[in-house]
Amino acid sequence: MKGSNYWVYRYEGALNGIDNAVVLICWPEKAFKNQKALHAFLCTDTELNTETILNYYGQRWPIEIFFRQTKNNLGLNTYRVRSTKSIDRLLCLISLTYLYCTVSSDKYCQFGCGIVIVRKDVQKQRIQWIYDQAKNNIPIDEIFEQLKLA
Repeated sequence: MKGSNYWVYRYEGALNGIDNAVVLICWPEKAFKNQKALHAFLCTDTELNTETILNYYGQRWPIEIFFRQTKNNLGLNTYRVRSTKSIDRLLCLISLTYLYCTVSSDKYCQFGCGIVIVRKDVQKQRIQWIYDQAKNNIPIDEIFEQLKLA
């Protein structure tokens, strides 16, 4: 957001069961009223001015993206654990997987591109393994068993 100009509308008041909150609706100056460029922010600290709220969100945004991507692609929102040790392990594995997807190719890439590359590599390796098994005359039923498809 730094270095860019935005049109900002600030609403302060009651909102869906919240007695008092601030909602900021923002568009980049060059994309005013373009729905794809719309950003909306909710803040329950009504003492903060508009610029401070936007600065906080600007710093927090990469964290929000990380959690959204790990929920959508790495199962953070579906894995059920109860112990602190399990939660720590899960977060460590998810973080390592996220890192692997961003640096596993020859150059750094964003997670969205990296996970596509990694998934394709896994598919290629699986197909190569099936091909090698077939070349070595391994019966198809054994291949299915090893892949847990039998």
